[in-house]
Amino acid sequence: MNTLQAQINVEITYPAQQSGQYNYYGVKVTIDQALDRDITVNGYVYDDGSPNTNHPFSLTITQGSQTAETEWNFYQTCPACGAAASLSTISATYAGAAVVFDIQANMLKFNNIGDVSAVLNQLDVDHETYNANYESQYPNLTADQLDAMDEQNNFDQFKPFKDFERLFSGFYSKRAEVENIEIAWLANNFTGADPDETDLTFDDALNTIFNGSNSFKIGNSVYQLTASGMYIDGVLNEDVGTIALKAYDFGSNSLANTNYSIFSFAPIYNGPSYSFMPYGFEESLVTPCKSNKRKDAEPEFDNGNKRVKYKVSITSVAFRSGVGGKVVYYKKKNGNWKNARTDMAVSCAGTVYNGNCATSFQFSDRKPDTGYKKRNRISTRRHSEDVIPTNNNIWKAFSNQIGMSFDLSGLVTGNLALTF
Repeated sequence: MNTLQAQINVEITYPAQQSGQYNYYGVKVTIDQALDRDITVNGYVYDDGSPNTNHPFSLTITQGSQTAETEWNFYQTCPACGAAASLSTISATYAGAAVVFDIQANMLKFNNIGDVSAVLNQLDVDHETYNANYESQYPNLTADQLDAMDEQNNFDQFKPFKDFERLFSGFYSKRAEVENIEIAWLANNFTGADPDETDLTFDDALNTIFNGSNSFKIGNSVYQLTASGMYIDGVLNEDVGTIALKAYDFGSNSLANTNYSIFSFAPIYNGPSYSFMPYGFEESLVTPCKSNKRKDAEPEFDNGNKRVKYKVSITSVAFRSGVGGKVVYYKKKNGNWKNARTDMAVSCAGTVYNGNCATSFQFSDRKPDTGYKKRNRISTRRHSEDVIPTNNNIWKAFSNQIGMSFDLSGLVTGNLALTF
């Protein structure tokens, strides 16, 4: 009897002839493609028609292989009984961390916070290394020529993320969901569901460990990001803080009697600088700072034949926060919209506060550090592991104090402030 669980097949094996008082069966698992590391598949075998968890099995499919099986007499049934099997979890090691996929819940599980951070950091490194190594093979091609080479090579910029997801056959990540929505959105000329409507983070690595409901587990606790913030076992995990702010002195561009000041950053292209000011100083004496906020803009240009989507966000998932900017470029080719490479750069800068809206630090990031990359999307992201002035690693911001800017060399430039 075969039970299909996504890309893994679990089947019952048995000798050609059964003899004696009992029947004996084994279990075999098969994956649809060999992987670059070992995975361990766990499940249960039981009398056909009476599923239970009294007889577990654990099989390791080694690197480069596609199958593993028990001995033929692994499970004993009554003389007239057959056997069936089901899968429960798949586990693998990535970035030195043990990761377990709960098949029924479609959720990844980690042992501790450090393991989650190690995986996320490695995903970012693997993605950038893979794309940079590919592009370095064609240093003299223009962006348009590299686009054509991508099609010829069937190049997939998301391969490192997908390789991680394939370790856990059947896992459907938020990253994959956002990508599929974008594909449909492009095919329908930017009508229907917008991928950014379902993307709460603008962070591909974080979306790779999230399932469709933006959830994962650490130990036995469920972490879920919603538009309202990060919940741990159903409880909102966020320091709620407000700060009393004095009147804003427009003449001197300063805040009277406070340590909070306007943060100005120069865009990455030649043009005027932009100042991001905490929202509502002239209107209110109490202004909340917030986390898990994002904003995007999406203008067309070149007579409607090109489009750019640029985004800025701050995200906190209890133990890890991030702030950054992202830009994605689209153009029409043969009447159809597609992601397209061009020379691009992005920056993000501003002021970030801790969970009580008290301690702050200023940051300014650019990718690449100088010049441009030939990409169809690029992002910069500062994480709490890099600079940690906060309580519980929760980062917050005041409205209008974080901004991003971008430059698609020779095409278009722009900037966007995070307001709420």
